[in-house]
Amino acid sequence: YKSQEIAVKGNETNLKVVLAEDSEMLDEVVVVGYGTQKKATMTGSVTVVNQKMLENKGTMSSPVQALQGQVPGVIITRNSTAPGDESWNMSLRGAVSKNTTSPLVIIDGVEYESVNELRLLNPSDIESINFLKDASASIYGSKAAGGVVLVTTKKAQAGKVQVDYSGSVTSKFIGLSPHLMSLEQWASSVIDARTNDGYGDDDTWMRYAKLALAYKNQYINLDHTTNPFGNAFTDVADFVFFDTNWQDIMWGTAASTQHELAIAGGSDASKYRLSLGYMYDDSNLKWGNNNNNRYNLRLTNTFKLSNRASIESVIAYNRQDQVAPTQIGSALTTNSQQPGFPSATANGKPYAWGTWGAPNWYCKLGGDNKLKVSAINISETFRYSILKDLTASVTAGYNTSTAIRDKQSKAIDWYNYAGDRVVRSNPTEDKSSYSKSNSRTDFYSLSGHIDWSHIFADVHDVKVMVGSQYNLKEYEGTFLYLNLSIFASLLSSPSTPKRMPRAWMILLTSSLSNALCHMAFSTFRILPRSGRIAWNLRSRPCLAEPPAESPSTRNNSHSSGSLLEQSANLPGIPPPDIGDLRCTDSRALRAATRACAARITLSTTILASFGCSSR
Repeated sequence: YKSQEIAVKGNETNLKVVLAEDSEMLDEVVVVGYGTQKKATMTGSVTVVNQKMLENKGTMSSPVQALQGQVPGVIITRNSTAPGDESWNMSLRGAVSKNTTSPLVIIDGVEYESVNELRLLNPSDIESINFLKDASASIYGSKAAGGVVLVTTKKAQAGKVQVDYSGSVTSKFIGLSPHLMSLEQWASSVIDARTNDGYGDDDTWMRYAKLALAYKNQYINLDHTTNPFGNAFTDVADFVFFDTNWQDIMWGTAASTQHELAIAGGSDASKYRLSLGYMYDDSNLKWGNNNNNRYNLRLTNTFKLSNRASIESVIAYNRQDQVAPTQIGSALTTNSQQPGFPSATANGKPYAWGTWGAPNWYCKLGGDNKLKVSAINISETFRYSILKDLTASVTAGYNTSTAIRDKQSKAIDWYNYAGDRVVRSNPTEDKSSYSKSNSRTDFYSLSGHIDWSHIFADVHDVKVMVGSQYNLKEYEGTFLYLNLSIFASLLSSPSTPKRMPRAWMILLTSSLSNALCHMAFSTFRILPRSGRIAWNLRSRPCLAEPPAESPSTRNNSHSSGSLLEQSANLPGIPPPDIGDLRCTDSRALRAATRACAARITLSTTILASFGCSSR
């Protein structure tokens, strides 16, 4: 129904609201498996998201980000807020089972690996996203047990050349975060707690807290003085008492930006749309390299070969450059010590107090974890109208994705506050390492289906679709792991030849706790039988809007009633029980026809989908 705004006059308390039917929404066409259907005749569960929900959302690392909490019945989660590494998950069937299956993702008729693959897609290129559940997804067979996500990108439009640009700059602020104690608050709390527990002035922690209050914003270098605690704190090089807030040190405000440029135009015979996109997403983590860059290029062409044949071509290139600190896990899991410890030495080096090291340096000096992903997606669809009611479509798709990950874990030396002596090393030199993985995935898809539709006697609307699909997936990957210290000693050894055969290098590095692995496999899937049969019993009064009330309408009220009775007394369909209702005005006729439509639709609409897959 249409949305309405009604003004309240004065002290009016009783309002009469009449729902107005939204005929445009009922006529809306919804994308389903291997075709489209009118929303009014759909019997399955389908949720449609149009491009408006993706607009004015600022910088988005993935289109899925804009859908969180916006789509009924769709649960969207992520495992991280790291730029480019959010690991998006989606469930279309709720969170009622521990064996929740991820939905099947299809973009422009071609399957994709997972929901996380949507991170490479430019949100401005999306026309609509349809979520198919239960029976609506059955046409794709067992692989759609978790539902189907159908993504349709924007198509070429005929007309004058149109240039669209959109850009945004987004600031990301720290939201809820723990409020940490100041140095004075912490020291006073320690003194009160130890006093309440019965400890005296000779207690070690009591003395330490009082020392912190006495030397606030100062430090004691144990290289030039004796340890005031005697046999306690023997593994430390100094005592530093600065008012440090680790939340402010580690986290801060970040900026992200996104830009899109689209050019579209053409004639009825040849249409095109070219779009370019760039996105930069920074991290709230203030230490180390942690950001994500995305580049998008998409070209869509539609060629009308004849009155019966047409070709739709989609070619896209997507690239992601992501970097994060390799040892970010160590930084986030390091326990925060009592207030007072600085984040760096007096001359800007990593600071350590005993076995504790300032966590920010794990991100700054621990090495980078770089990921570069390049993907090419091609979808070619050929449509041919065989007869007036019979059409055929063939879609050929090819996706290739290459992922290269360079990961380096470096040794870190930690110093006393004066910065003139190394007091700790973690990781040590023998624990430093380098790994590199290179993987390529090729996906081939070929599908074809025939659609037949016909309306018999202006009443029976029958649609039949049958088709088949073939998928082939090939994967090849190489993984290299090197212990840097061992590998460096190996290369510097005089017994090592300058040019080693590859096979010997693999054997040699494997024997020294290094490894080089290679794997490759391919899978194929055939969907030999898939189809859909829909039968909708049409009724003019159920679809048409009754005429406005007039004297002629009142005089012909019985003829309108006879039309209702004719629609209700169709062959093989028992008439609905509407009593002695007589359509004396348009509102009564509308109510009667709706009751008739509901009864007829429930008793005669048939929708059958079937799908079968094999390997």
